Amino acid sequence: GVILIPCIVLIGWQFNLLFLTSFSDSLGAMNPATAVLFILSGISLHFIQEDRKIKTIKLGRYVGLFVALVAVIRLHGFNENWNIGIDQLIYRDKLLGNEMAMNTAICFLLTGAALFFTDDRKNGSLVPTQLFASLVFIISLLTVIGFLYATGAPSRASLFMPMAINTAVDFMFLSLGILFCRHRKGFIGFMMQKNSGGGIVRKFLPFGIGVPVIMGLLRLEGQRLQLY
Repeated sequence: GVILIPCIVLIGWQFNLLFLTSFSDSLGAMNPATAVLFILSGISLHFIQEDRKIKTIKLGRYVGLFVALVAVIRLHGFNENWNIGIDQLIYRDKLLGNEMAMNTAICFLLTGAALFFTDDRKNGSLVPTQLFASLVFIISLLTVIGFLYATGAPSRASLFMPMAINTAVDFMFLSLGILFCRHRKGFIGFMMQKNSGGGIVRKFLPFGIGVPVIMGLLRLEGQRLQLY
């Protein structure tokens, strides 16, 4: 899923099939540079799996570092004096103002850092990796929730979500992949334990995320129907 979505997006940009660049014509399209960084991140994630050779893991880490460096360049680009248009290099004539959003660049910076800090030693610390990946998951999840809420109140929510919806979904897949690439270590390892503590976390975490989202959607729908 991490690589499939951006590949579909690039096909859409190549053949002017705009419906492939987003989940809906009414939603923003994924920037081509964003799609390329997702592909590189997916390759890096593939290389850093625990059963890979040390040299392969190191290569994956440096691919992640490259993703982070590109994100830093893009973040500098929000200052006009530093903008080299790194997100405008691919399909420049077709973009029509489409840019990599700031929260997208921040997520790529965190993603690249998470991939780079994945240790190739068996007993290495995974705290930075899982922390950065968790932040990416939270940002992308909030973006997806924002799109869901915008369906009920577009005038309030849509102005604050420059990240495309397919970008947010792909970040969720990518961050989960990074979190579980070393599922026996860190706080993910605690969650996956077969003891009572791990079981409680696994059972209640989906409810902790899902229930507030559903309640918020019901509240917006009730307001839209003028029930209160």
